[in-house]
Amino acid sequence: EESESESVLEIVGNQGKVNIHFPTKDSFDEVEWTRHECHGKHNEEGEKDKNITVLNCIQKYCQIEQLEESEMWYCNKCKDHVRAWKQFHLYRTPPILIVHLKRFHYSSLTHRRDKIDLFVDFPLKGLDLTKEAMRWDEGQAPIYDCYAVSNHFGGLGGGHYTAYAVNDEGEWCNFDDSRVSTNVDESEVVSSAAYVLYYRRRDVRIDDEAWAGRPLPSVSSRDSSPAREMEIEAVSDGIESDTMVTGSSPTCSSPIGSLDGVAMRR
Repeated sequence: EESESESVLEIVGNQGKVNIHFPTKDSFDEVEWTRHECHGKHNEEGEKDKNITVLNCIQKYCQIEQLEESEMWYCNKCKDHVRAWKQFHLYRTPPILIVHLKRFHYSSLTHRRDKIDLFVDFPLKGLDLTKEAMRWDEGQAPIYDCYAVSNHFGGLGGGHYTAYAVNDEGEWCNFDDSRVSTNVDESEVVSSAAYVLYYRRRDVRIDDEAWAGRPLPSVSSRDSSPAREMEIEAVSDGIESDTMVTGSSPTCSSPIGSLDGVAMRR
């Protein structure tokens, strides 16, 4: 492709020669190549795979997994870098839940960056996380209703953002630059263009003074380190929050073995 040729030209410069080494063993992964080539067919045909839901994505995110060879962890007991096991747990869910779907993919095999337009179904009412959350206070069951959706159309080279949101009358509205459409059918809100989902826990009342007078977070630094991001989230909460996500300490033993929980403050 022309874009790939330009990228190669930028790397090579005026050297005029490139040496490429292809390993003789396992140099071509037919399964990975087939998966990549068939990846965009759902978008072209406009299919909606009802078997993939946002709840499936959350469950997959919390599933135990083994680190890749490029992410090996140093084990103090083994005195060696090993492919450890890790797992995330939802200890307590927040009042406002924001789900960011992975819509862009980089293939180390083909060196291509592609948009993922696969349809992911998500409920506008009653996203139930009671089986995923480890605990919650009385009257704060982790059941959510969607109140806004951010959409992305296009690809990496260029695209367009729109949004759906519920107004004070409970109607869904479509925000497209300066154009605003009201009384949008709910079936239009759930689409393959959905990029970021905004959910509100059912016990949260928007007319509550604690939320109405909540100060907006202020960012005075461009520091994008994880510590800075967590600090901004803590400020935006306005109150000291409990742990939302816990991660299991990496272990080189079997995934069935003991995993100590490590709390990550947010």
